[in-house]
Amino acid sequence: MKLFRGGDIVSAAGITRADLVVDGEKIQAVGTPGSVDTKTVDEVIDASGTFVMPGLIDPHLHFNSPFMGTTTVHDYPRGTAAAAFGGVTTIIDFSTQPKGGSLLANIAQKEEEARDAHNLHLAWFVSTCNGKRRFSHIFYLTP
Repeated sequence: MKLFRGGDIVSAAGITRADLVVDGEKIQAVGTPGSVDTKTVDEVIDASGTFVMPGLIDPHLHFNSPFMGTTTVHDYPRGTAAAAFGGVTTIIDFSTQPKGGSLLANIAQKEEEARDAHNLHLAWFVSTCNGKRRFSHIFYLTP
């Protein structure tokens, strides 16, 4: 277990200076600063002067996406590194099926491009096309 000591905890209720005990990915305890016995944890992290908050979700990205005859500049290695540094733990990228192309092949291509993503949770909005018009987006979550 890890103790984040004295950070400003951000939650739906507001921002509170507190100690936070985390086991794996689950919050085990929140207490006033200095109230948690350090003998009960494996690691103590001084979080004073920092915000401690849950991972953020970026729900609208375009990595390596075709757009008006060009391709967007961000790729998965750089884009996910930037996201992780900013506290983002989940991204939702757009995957646009090319006219006449396979929807499943397009998803497989996006998954291959994301292979070196920086340990983020990944999902895609998939834009389908039958060659005549585009249909509504479908949400696809990686296994």
